[in-house]
Amino acid sequence: MLQIAIDGMKDSEGSGTLRYHHVGGIMKIKSNFRRFLGYVKPYWYLIFFAAIGGAVKFTMPLVFPQVLSYLVDNVLGTESVMAMEQKRQTIVNLMVLVLGLHVFVYIPFTYLRHFAAQKASNNTIFDLRYDLYLHIQRMSASYFNSRQSGSIVARLISDIAQAQNLIGNALTNVWIDGVVIFFMLFIMLRINVSLTLISLTIFPPYIFITRKLKRRMREASRKVQDGTEAMQGNLQEKVSGYNVVQSFTREPEEQQSFQGEARALLHDSLTGAKWNSVNATSVGFLTGIAPVLVVFAASFLILDGELTLGQMILFYSYLGYFYLPVNRFSELTQVLSTSMAAIDRIFEVLDIVPEIQDAPDAVVCTKTDARDIEFKAVDFSYYNASRPALHQVDFTIKEGETVAIVGPSGSGKTTIINLIARFYDVSEGSIRIGGRDIRQYSLRSLRQNIGMVFQESLLFCGTIKDNIRFGDTAATDKQVLEAADKANATRFILEQEQGFDTIIGERGTRLSGGQRQRIAIARVYLKNPRILILDEATSALDSESETQVQDALEKLMAGRTTIVIAHRLSTVMHADRIIAMDNGRIVEVGTHRQLLAKKGLYHHLHTTQYHPENSPPDNGDEALFSSKNI
Repeated sequence: MLQIAIDGMKDSEGSGTLRYHHVGGIMKIKSNFRRFLGYVKPYWYLIFFAAIGGAVKFTMPLVFPQVLSYLVDNVLGTESVMAMEQKRQTIVNLMVLVLGLHVFVYIPFTYLRHFAAQKASNNTIFDLRYDLYLHIQRMSASYFNSRQSGSIVARLISDIAQAQNLIGNALTNVWIDGVVIFFMLFIMLRINVSLTLISLTIFPPYIFITRKLKRRMREASRKVQDGTEAMQGNLQEKVSGYNVVQSFTREPEEQQSFQGEARALLHDSLTGAKWNSVNATSVGFLTGIAPVLVVFAASFLILDGELTLGQMILFYSYLGYFYLPVNRFSELTQVLSTSMAAIDRIFEVLDIVPEIQDAPDAVVCTKTDARDIEFKAVDFSYYNASRPALHQVDFTIKEGETVAIVGPSGSGKTTIINLIARFYDVSEGSIRIGGRDIRQYSLRSLRQNIGMVFQESLLFCGTIKDNIRFGDTAATDKQVLEAADKANATRFILEQEQGFDTIIGERGTRLSGGQRQRIAIARVYLKNPRILILDEATSALDSESETQVQDALEKLMAGRTTIVIAHRLSTVMHADRIIAMDNGRIVEVGTHRQLLAKKGLYHHLHTTQYHPENSPPDNGDEALFSSKNI
């Protein structure tokens, strides 16, 4: 029986499902099932106790057929030589024995079976889910950019839940049912060899059917899980973007799209249900017809005097217990198909090696190290891009300097800040911070010294205090309040019904754009980075909010090395230097006045945004960078 279960875990060619993955330059070949067992191994003793408890649970009821056979042949039969009072006392004694066994043996061992199996299952799944989550967190930007967030969550939730069934229903039941079957065979052979052989005739067709169906069942399970992942990813996108869907009145088209996805998933689910039903029906037929054959054969043996009526009743009673594990093995094949498909999907993610990793000899980037930023002949291309995003980019930003990067869309501005934070690594050349290639720093320490404020800063569902404290989880309430003050956020926070404990909703949707930006600035204050990156931090704000955010940013920039990405040139004209980019190259470098005088790209961008008669005044009143920060 164990071999039948293991067969269900193999691929269509009968060999273990193997995955090749590259770790540290060494090719390793491991069965995903064996790898999964590695997570089960620390809890083997719980599986053992569950198997012992299950074996007792399923063998305990075998006592009563023996009692029944004894009553029929020796107590209740007309040929019994016992006196009436002795018969009554025997019945009472047997009743007390059976009840005592159920109360003092069946109940505790049944509890042990279920609790131990659930504890092993939940502990194993916790370890696997935690490792998967840690691995996903280490993934590079390219991984997240090429996948829907909902599909990533599906691996952590849906697939892990499917894998859990392999422990609770499969690993423990294999041993329990194996023990029960061999124990039953021993008892049945002692009753009558001929009837036992007749009972075993179902196994050849059972094994044949199981082997034929297992591949189809597993393929169907994989399609269902893939379809569920795709649907979950699309649903999460559409639900989070409900306002876009409604504003474009796209509800009918989205309903039709969802119906198509749901119908495809329904088709795959019904295909799986078909093969599961064929499997269950075939096994049910075999285990249902066998007892009929046994009864007819036993009838002839009784007529020939080779079997008693009590023995026939005993054997027939045991057939149900004998075929119960067989039926459970059939169900186990279904569980294995679903669970192994999920386990394959889980280890597919675990086998992905993050593109961005710490070097073996990585050092810590200290605040002292986080000084100058230097690009040296940097080239970079995104995967499958038609042209390089950056080509031969060279520049240096001195400690405490404010440098703005401008240019048309697609010129490479955002790519530069992605490379500084090592969301990607350069294709050629190097980026140095504090005179050291950033690839020599540990990722954690490098990013701890970089603070970023984006055009749409993402806030998390929770309180305002929690979101500010995201910059430093060890910050005190006093430090949170100080950060909010510096970010010009305290006033509007205290106007909220719950103050700092106000729940702001997913992505901070209960707050205005300016309020979200000031909370984002406050959490960067708590982080206290040496390098500050502002990516279109005020471009999406109204005039009143922009003024408050600009003032908060000026305070934040003081004494820090700052890089500003901007389309609105009014916000960068007082930077120490402005770098103008086009098609991944630096085409101009200088101050606002110098670049205007060159009448090149920057002058073109400036005149495009502002007509001569309403060009913004050349002073610090409307600029993000006042002279005190230069």
